[in-house]
Amino acid sequence: MLTRGSFEDLEKLGIRLQEGLRIAFYDFDADDDDQPTYLCAEGFLHFDETGDCWCAVKPPSGAPEGTVWFGGPVDRWKVALCVHGEELDPDRISALLGCEPTSAAWRGNPFPGKGRWLLEVESEKCGESDDVEDGIRMLLSRLPSDGGLWASLTGTYSVSVSCGLFLAASNRGFAISADVSKLLSDRNLEIGFNVYFDRDLADGEAPKS
Repeated sequence: MLTRGSFEDLEKLGIRLQEGLRIAFYDFDADDDDQPTYLCAEGFLHFDETGDCWCAVKPPSGAPEGTVWFGGPVDRWKVALCVHGEELDPDRISALLGCEPTSAAWRGNPFPGKGRWLLEVESEKCGESDDVEDGIRMLLSRLPSDGGLWASLTGTYSVSVSCGLFLAASNRGFAISADVSKLLSDRNLEIGFNVYFDRDLADGEAPKS
């Protein structure tokens, strides 16, 4: 996100903000051992209507060794519809929702307390520009939209959308729009987020574009 100071710097340079403009801000800092560290905020300008602000997105690959990346999209994500219940019959859930699960199990196999039915969408199987919200849309598009069906399902079982977010750095961002929030609300679906630091991703040159 561009701050007031960033706008003032750009104005002094005579740079006008426009969609798709490639821009970079560099600074220097020091790590815990007082060694110089590059700070880099770089990408292509995009106006985020949800946040009513300009952001630099799609950071390029390749940067000086020791560069610390700030912002940008979540590096890897997985979203899932999760249905759990003591008397859950996976075949019945598949019939109700009109699709086969990514994984499913009866109570006691292998979890003793409840049966489960999961349908997942992973970023690795989507386009490079698809973000967490796109994943939620894809997930819901595979499922019925009938409010009565969801009222019955959520009244009988524990049903939610779970998002696993895997980060290569300490700062990433995403937004859930009003449209997607309404899709979840219309289906009486709670959404939860689990955030993880992924060391394998962090060892790469730069975050996912």
